[in-house]
Amino acid sequence: MKKAAVFTVAFLMLGMCMYYSVLVFRNEVQPKLATWIILDSGVIISFISYRLTKKHSLVDNIANTTDVVFGSGILVAILFCGGWNGLRFSSFDVWCLAAMAAILTFWIIKRNHSATNLAIQALMVLGYFPTLKNLWIAKTNPESFVTWGVMWFVCIISLYPAYKGKNRLAVVYAARGIIMVFILILLMLRVEFRS
Repeated sequence: MKKAAVFTVAFLMLGMCMYYSVLVFRNEVQPKLATWIILDSGVIISFISYRLTKKHSLVDNIANTTDVVFGSGILVAILFCGGWNGLRFSSFDVWCLAAMAAILTFWIIKRNHSATNLAIQALMVLGYFPTLKNLWIAKTNPESFVTWGVMWFVCIISLYPAYKGKNRLAVVYAARGIIMVFILILLMLRVEFRS
């Protein structure tokens, strides 16, 4: 069952990376480059800090493992479509980058991989806020239900190997995704019902 969950997550995440990239190329979604730079940086720091802990497993933390590929793939798609032209960092983005720099400084000084990983998870929660704010004030839904619905499903599935592996950091990663994507989907539904 654990292997099936891992293969399902990997397959769906690769598919979602390709699907979302096509949406970017067709200009059907307009992801913010600064947000994806911050998100992908957080995912990569999370992945590296997790891999340096004593208890790490690519299988148990399949969500983070596949997020590295997904986030980097989307970032490349945005850049390929001229995303550098729209690179603007809001004050919130700058604060997120400063917090990330502080976390990296802590990591370098203390070498506490677990604490670094948890701090990045907290920062990744904050990283959802610009999208949540945009959805709160949006008149039409700028996001893809297919993408976020599958992402939510993937987060739920990825919780199984994390739980079975008794891997606390992997559980936190998957649970954060489940909660935040669910909130995002609720706000997308709110926009749909209001328009």
